[in-house]
Amino acid sequence: MENDKVGIENLKELADFVLALGNGVSLSLVDGKISLTDLANFSSLPLKIIPAFQGIENVDDEFFAMTEEQKEELKAHLAAKLSLDVSHESIEQIVESVLKVIIDLKGLISLLVKPK
Repeated sequence: MENDKVGIENLKELADFVLALGNGVSLSLVDGKISLTDLANFSSLPLKIIPAFQGIENVDDEFFAMTEEQKEELKAHLAAKLSLDVSHESIEQIVESVLKVIIDLKGLISLLVKPK
């Protein structure tokens, strides 16, 4: 049954987009405000948009079928992206927050697409 296991590639790609957005905002707010000069902090977003949203229809399936092994894989993926050790005290909270944003973003997009 191992071949029937749902992957988490779409979750990872959307997580990369969420992290890039979060990092851009975080870097931009260092001086307490966001201005046009902060656009450079979001330079990685355009490269993440297409892979993040191409498979968004699969995100729910991946999320609900995620195994413990895949949760650990996602945790390691996010930790590496943030240059954190997988045992860092904040990594569990970061993973939960990123997953929440992903599911909420998927829900919002579904709501916006339906009326059209």
